[in-house]
Amino acid sequence: MKKKLVVFDLDGTLVDTSYGLNRSMNEALKKNGLSPIGIDDTRRFVGNGIKTYAKRAVDSLTKENYPEKDRLTLSVYNDFVADYGKNALDGSTLYDGIDETLVELKKRNVKLSVLTNKAQFATDLFAERLLSKYCFDRIVGQSDGLPLKPSPDGLIGIMKELNAEADETLMVGDGETDFLTAKNCGVECVSALWGFREKADLEKFGANIFIAHPNELLRYIGD
Repeated sequence: MKKKLVVFDLDGTLVDTSYGLNRSMNEALKKNGLSPIGIDDTRRFVGNGIKTYAKRAVDSLTKENYPEKDRLTLSVYNDFVADYGKNALDGSTLYDGIDETLVELKKRNVKLSVLTNKAQFATDLFAERLLSKYCFDRIVGQSDGLPLKPSPDGLIGIMKELNAEADETLMVGDGETDFLTAKNCGVECVSALWGFREKADLEKFGANIFIAHPNELLRYIGD
């Protein structure tokens, strides 16, 4: 069946945000007396919201019984949010092939949406600066009252709003949360191999449709 709605993840799928995420986290860690983390660490730690990113970063740098770890993690989280709110776009670019693929999807009258665990304030920055050209029909980030992926709530809400059934919808993402969200909704998921997760890691969660370049997505849209 032809897909009438494609729902994209943001970080690691549409946009390479790893530099900005890493830079802001290292600023926050430095403020709190901790060593920096590498960009590969950032790619492994993100995907489940900022609070989890901060926790994983602090956990990687401290012992399990480190005193006042919760307080330290909260401080790193707050400092990250303050810095990222001003510098989120640093070094962030669309992945090669995303522009042409989004343009082609619009030509085919496919509705476009974003569902990300990125905080809404940061999601809005990226939407305005990097995605406005493509006239996305709905862009949903992390906000109070909406559970993070892999909860099905966000995807279900998008499908209802844009009048698309599960078999008319395609999820595209680079992480396990994207695959699991789609699975929880009975939606087909295409996993992007240019993002933050390795194929073997995704396969552990059951992902079985992979693309190495954005234009390969078009073969899953249907006639």
